[in-house]
Amino acid sequence: MTKNIILLGLFLSFCVITEAQTPLFKNRIAINKDQHQIRAYIYPDKVKNIKPKKKVFYHYYYQKEIHQTQGGYTGYLLHGNYEVTNDVNQMIQQGQFKNGLKNGEWKEWKGNGTLGAVSQWKKGQQHGKLKIYDNNGRLSNTQSYRNGKAKGEMTSIQNGKKRKTPKAEKEKKKQQE
Repeated sequence: MTKNIILLGLFLSFCVITEAQTPLFKNRIAINKDQHQIRAYIYPDKVKNIKPKKKVFYHYYYQKEIHQTQGGYTGYLLHGNYEVTNDVNQMIQQGQFKNGLKNGEWKEWKGNGTLGAVSQWKKGQQHGKLKIYDNNGRLSNTQSYRNGKAKGEMTSIQNGKKRKTPKAEKEKKKQQE
């Protein structure tokens, strides 16, 4: 009797886990466009309780394409993993969306397969360190962001040495003097 109860409990646990994972696969989209393949996840239904913010870009799936607009959306918001590959399945871009907004770490690769940039996002705005890499995959520049705005100066890295890059306003003032 106890053995049957344990088996029933294991079976029900398996059913609950399987049911919780099923919607992810139903909400996956794949788009082939211009020698690229885009794989993403969307909300299964249109989301009605999200009030778009004016300053951020929303990414959504509508009429078999992915779109982005500032301050609004129509169709199905992207939500979950997102990746773009080329025609030989080489990574071009990878990141995550939450409620249609970029969130977490995003990576971009160059045509030669080397890492091009790594950026951090929070609620659709750059937030954290942006790292830019040269054609050989070496770190060449860094910039900090907070709520979508650059903080401090960009740092250039050449031959292993860091150098602060002056802000554009400082250079304009120097040129006018």
